[in-house]
Amino acid sequence: APDAALGPLLVAFALHAAGDDEAAEREFARGLERLDPRERTRAERIDLLLRARERSLFRSLPADERDAYLDAFWRLADPLWLTPANEARTEHLARHLWTRLLAAAPRVHGMTPWGEDMAELTIRYGVPVDRERISGFWSSEVPLLEHFDSLQLAFAPANLRTGGLPPPPLPGADWPLDEPAARSGHHPTTVRRIRELPHQVSRFPDGDSVLVRIDADFPLDSAARGAPSILTGLFLLDAGHRPALDRRAETTPQSDTVRFTAHTRVAPGDFTYGVEALEPRSRLAARARYPLTIPAPTPDSLSLSDVVVARPFGDGALPGHRFDPRPPPPPT
Repeated sequence: APDAALGPLLVAFALHAAGDDEAAEREFARGLERLDPRERTRAERIDLLLRARERSLFRSLPADERDAYLDAFWRLADPLWLTPANEARTEHLARHLWTRLLAAAPRVHGMTPWGEDMAELTIRYGVPVDRERISGFWSSEVPLLEHFDSLQLAFAPANLRTGGLPPPPLPGADWPLDEPAARSGHHPTTVRRIRELPHQVSRFPDGDSVLVRIDADFPLDSAARGAPSILTGLFLLDAGHRPALDRRAETTPQSDTVRFTAHTRVAPGDFTYGVEALEPRSRLAARARYPLTIPAPTPDSLSLSDVVVARPFGDGALPGHRFDPRPPPPPT
């Protein structure tokens, strides 16, 4: 890289390693702007994160469509919309720098020689968090076993155009981010852990639009219990994966499980919704992010809401309206 770009890129690399992704994002932007177009394309390449069909489609896109694709890709790959930085993108750019540093490093006895295959693995899964040598009497070679972060999740949408985002899993099924054969993985340093957020979505037809209600449970672990506040958010992206709604709130926990309700009015169309929770002190987080279809109104026929699964009403008052929190619906 030219000297004008190298400084900001190395500063960004150090800031990211220190866990300050917001500042790293700004420095990466400065450094990338100073690269020539060919070098910038190489420093940002994402095709290694995509499945084969998606990769072929991405490479065939004209320049304007590729820019729109990248914008949507990184927005959906962002681990948490509640945080100001896109931790996945800063990690991806840092991994590209790692490949340059490791390619120039002296080879250590027992390590595999650096090559394009090692560069690809580094871009997809990062650098190892641990190494161990395995020795035996049957061979003079000393193999080196590398371990990667076990908390990595599959944030990158590897089939964005060819498959779209996966639908919500059925009860008891695996969370899509925990995919065993993920094309790539990442564990953001700005959070301690990201869990699946149990939630229930209810759609109520109302004139020319639909009222959408989401009820979620955020279980706190031992490190997060006693927190003074929890940040929550409801987000919508339109059919082009552009932001359509960003609604945030702060909740005071009343128990070991934070229950919260979010709702909004939505016009007919195809969307991606996101619901998130973050305990800032211990950095425990949870999220759900799935496709959402809002059907067009049918004024000449009967319109039904989704089935709402509720807890027993008992002897208490019945709900008085669609957003009445009594009793809070279970999240699954």
